[in-house]
Amino acid sequence: MQNFIVRNFNESDVIFSEGSTGDTAYILKAGRVEISTRTNGKKSVLAELAPVTIFGEMALLSAEQKRMATARALSYVEVIEIDKTAFDELMAGSPTIIVTVLHALTQRLVHTTAQLYSGIRK
Repeated sequence: MQNFIVRNFNESDVIFSEGSTGDTAYILKAGRVEISTRTNGKKSVLAELAPVTIFGEMALLSAEQKRMATARALSYVEVIEIDKTAFDELMAGSPTIIVTVLHALTQRLVHTTAQLYSGIRK
């Protein structure tokens, strides 16, 4: 199994931006992270994360996934970075049923999120 990279961010650092293409998810080990989006030019905070939680996971589960929100450090933050290549290697060793269920859940989540965002942005 591949060793994962630990990254640190300072308060106010942007971890990833809404609209960017993602290929990495993060496990929050220390600190607080704000997840927000912009609607009609106005910032909307969707969540404030605390350890231990994962965020940015859709980048691992769907191809060419654009980030639906911005992740910003609210304090000093320590995360474990999981890139798509390492995740795909782990998934290749998983039972087929697990992979099938994950893909089905991912497709439903992508569809539901798209519906939600289309309603918010009107």
